[in-house]
Amino acid sequence: MMKRVYFRRMLAISCVMAAVISLGLCLPCEGSELNKLSKEEISDGWILLFDGETLFGWETHGNCTWKVADGALMCDTGTDGWLGTKTEFTNFILRLQYRISANGNSGIFFRADKGPQPWVTGYEMQIWDKDTDNPTGSIYNVVKAKHPGGKLVTAVEKWQDVEIMADGEHLTVTLNGNKVVDARDAQHRRGVIGVQYHYAGMKMEVRNVRLKSLGLKSTFNGKDLTGWSIIPGHKSVFSVTPEGWLNIRHGNGQIETKGVWDDFVLQLDVISNGTHLNSGVFFRGDKGQFWSGYESQIRNQWEGNDRTKPVDFGTGGVYFYAPARKVVSSDREWFTKTIVAHGNHIAVWVNGYQVSEFTDIRPRGKDARRNCRLEAGPISLQGHDPTTDLSFRNIKIASYTPEKGEPAKGTVYGDVYYYCTNCKKEFTASSADVPPIKCKFCGKVTAVLAKKYKCKKCASLFIGYIQKYDPETKRAIKRRKRGLTVSDEEISSILLSKPGGQGWIEGHLPEAIDLMSNVSCPECGASGGDIEPVFPKWKAR
Repeated sequence: MMKRVYFRRMLAISCVMAAVISLGLCLPCEGSELNKLSKEEISDGWILLFDGETLFGWETHGNCTWKVADGALMCDTGTDGWLGTKTEFTNFILRLQYRISANGNSGIFFRADKGPQPWVTGYEMQIWDKDTDNPTGSIYNVVKAKHPGGKLVTAVEKWQDVEIMADGEHLTVTLNGNKVVDARDAQHRRGVIGVQYHYAGMKMEVRNVRLKSLGLKSTFNGKDLTGWSIIPGHKSVFSVTPEGWLNIRHGNGQIETKGVWDDFVLQLDVISNGTHLNSGVFFRGDKGQFWSGYESQIRNQWEGNDRTKPVDFGTGGVYFYAPARKVVSSDREWFTKTIVAHGNHIAVWVNGYQVSEFTDIRPRGKDARRNCRLEAGPISLQGHDPTTDLSFRNIKIASYTPEKGEPAKGTVYGDVYYYCTNCKKEFTASSADVPPIKCKFCGKVTAVLAKKYKCKKCASLFIGYIQKYDPETKRAIKRRKRGLTVSDEEISSILLSKPGGQGWIEGHLPEAIDLMSNVSCPECGASGGDIEPVFPKWKAR
């Protein structure tokens, strides 16, 4: 009898599990909560981009109204627009869940610029099951998603799991555990994360939005103070503990990295070994100068029992400018701090929860106490006063600034930009390929060399391309086919030196074709110096 009851219970559980899987529902991990990080995730460097309660850290673009409902970012009102982070990211793993109405068309933007066309200035992971050219999971107009067996692994009106990995040129998309995109593309290197609201009448929801930055390198070896310099003439004592932690006692004082950074993501673990001790992390200051630059505060103190009322800006606050909206960390417990600084924007997370952000609109200068400072500086740790006793570990940083030889956003090395005159889509191909080029989407030999432009007056983006090659260009291409060295720069210089010549057709997309030089904006008519090429920049291979 007991065996029969046990068998029936197990059968019932199996049926429920099968139903859940068949419906595409997402089962939370054991012990997990919506819009929360586990201790393991925090220690592994994950941060939340959405706190589950507010729109803090996000901003709306276009005509749409986003709000928080039932623990999700939700939009069902408006005509067209998107919700984007205020903070930019470069190399990362992004995980989230989305739910879209049956009539919906949306997308997840990444490495995008703020503005009206994030699918042009960055990448878009398409969310539209009815699109056969760019089915859900595709990186829109870059690479088509390949669903297992050609059958969509997603569904509408149910929560779906998404993972997007962007590491340099390497891009992957995984839907509900199925990798549908694994490609390389160099068009965009850095930008914001966003969610699209495409048209009136649809509904889009997103939750559990979390991100882990990639490529961080250690600045502290856990053995000695190699790579660090102590500012002389002060009372702080700096040492490496038997556990491999960087300890600071007494004060005041300062220890700084020998390396300097301007735009970066920094992560480090901190513990305050006393009650309400005061310290800070300085950045973008001058080397060897005491307590210079911006400061991310360390002080685990709040008024009464209300952690939303920090004392002295609170841990994670940008000192002088933006107090922490909540003191997440506590004394005598390790916590993880993440600082992102790019341009005039600074954002800070503590234990994966965003506690502050600051956009410095002051005139640019070299003193962060008086001006907006963008110049690089060391990372400095503060010894504040005689009571100081803090330890630091796992100090890691990644630069947002491209290293020498690495393409910056909007440039490309080794890739060529094409436009398909048949299906009207744009894509990149290797510069090792030679015309005729097959379209990556429709497969027809109707792809032509193209260029993307931006109008400085009205901010419109549009495409120009060449209908057919003139004789001199054809000869250069034939030389490459025979194995002779002909750079992309040489071919493009030939093309761009012949405005109005043979093979050139004037007009504007999508109905006609733009010139590759002497272009005028199809929206406002501006031309000349008001038009600038956005992609590619024609960098030689």
